[in-house]
Amino acid sequence: MDTPSPSQTAMANDDGWELCNDDNFTYKRRKHRRFLTAQPPVPVDPEEEEIRRRGWKRKNLIRVKEKYKKEMEDWEIMLEALNTMQDKAIEFQIQQEERRK
Repeated sequence: MDTPSPSQTAMANDDGWELCNDDNFTYKRRKHRRFLTAQPPVPVDPEEEEIRRRGWKRKNLIRVKEKYKKEMEDWEIMLEALNTMQDKAIEFQIQQEERRK
């Protein structure tokens, strides 16, 4: 198990919780459990790894593209609403000037 840092000392309990003292602030947290595998990791075929990486990259790029596309659509809607409000404001000003004459 890891040794606690100098600023943090932990006293282990048997119920899966540990008490931590971090700069005189004491709190309780769940114990960190580390599972070590007895077998070394299986070597991966470089071609399969490259295919997996490209698939992951493509999926994420498509997700980002869709996100930005939706954001651009939202900005276009807001721009259209702003232009409509500006047109109405100009029409209102023209009507006010006509009434004053």
